[in-house]
Amino acid sequence: MSILRKNRLFFSLALPLALGALLLGSFFDLPLSRAVYRERAPLGFILEAVCFLPLYAPLALAALAGAAQAGRKSVCALLLLLGCAVLFGMTYSVFHYLGKRGIHSAAAVQIAACLLCALGGALPAFFALRRATADTRRALLRLSLFGILYLVWELALVQSLKAIAGRPRFEDLLAGRGAFAPWYAFSRQGGSSFPSGHTAAACGVWLLLLLPEFFPRLQKRRSVCGIASTLYVCLAGFSRIVVGKHFLSDVAAGMLLMLLGFALLCLVAQRLLPREGSTKTA
Repeated sequence: MSILRKNRLFFSLALPLALGALLLGSFFDLPLSRAVYRERAPLGFILEAVCFLPLYAPLALAALAGAAQAGRKSVCALLLLLGCAVLFGMTYSVFHYLGKRGIHSAAAVQIAACLLCALGGALPAFFALRRATADTRRALLRLSLFGILYLVWELALVQSLKAIAGRPRFEDLLAGRGAFAPWYAFSRQGGSSFPSGHTAAACGVWLLLLLPEFFPRLQKRRSVCGIASTLYVCLAGFSRIVVGKHFLSDVAAGMLLMLLGFALLCLVAQRLLPREGSTKTA
C-alpha cells in the first residue's frame, strides 16, 4: 500500500478543512478577524514563539543522528557541535518572539537558557542515539533528511509567495498601514500576511506521520497522530488570527501549501524507502 493511501484518513481530514477555511476566508476574512482579535492574547504569544519549532527540529536531529553514526571523532564532534548550535538558535528564537510581544528577559538569562536547552537537549539525545541500533540511527537520519526537504519547501514556496502577494496583516490595517485586500488579489502593498508562515511551520508536526514507515510498530498510532497533529496546526493557525498577524485565508493557504509538500514528500519516500530497506527497522 502506498504511503499516501496509508495516510488517507489524515488527508481526508486536513484537506477539506483547509479548503473550507480558504473558501470561508474568501468572504469573511475581515469580519472574522474583527470578531476574534485580541492584542494581548497569552496563548497567541506562546504559540507564536514555539509553533515553528517542529519544522526546524529535523535540522538538530540530522546533526545528532549523523554525529552518533559517524566513525571519525572529528566528524562526530563537528556534527554534535552543529546540533547544539541548532538547538541554541531555536531557543533564542523563542526568546526573540516573546521579546517582540513585550515579554523580556535579561541577556544573561537568555544565554543561560539557550545553553541549557542546547546542551541539555543535544547531549542526552546524542548518547541515546549512540546506544541505539545502527538501523535506528539510520532510520532517524533518513527521517530528518525528509524533514529538511520539507523545511526547504516551506522556505522556498511560502516565503516567496509572501513577497509576491504583499498582503497587509490585520494589525497593519489597525495601524493605518495599507488597505484590506482579499487573498486572491495579490495587492502587493508590501505586507507579509499571505500565506501564514507560522502556520506552515507548525505543519512540521505532520512529519510524524512518516514515522511508521521507519518503525512499523507505530503503524497503529498513525490515525491518532494525524488527528492530533492537525488539531495542533489548527490551534496554531487560529492563534495567528487572534493576535492579528493573519487572516483565515492566510492560515488556510499555509496549510494547503504544506499539505501539497507533504504529499510530494510521501511520493518521494515511496520511491526511496523500499529500495533502501528502511522499513525493516524495528
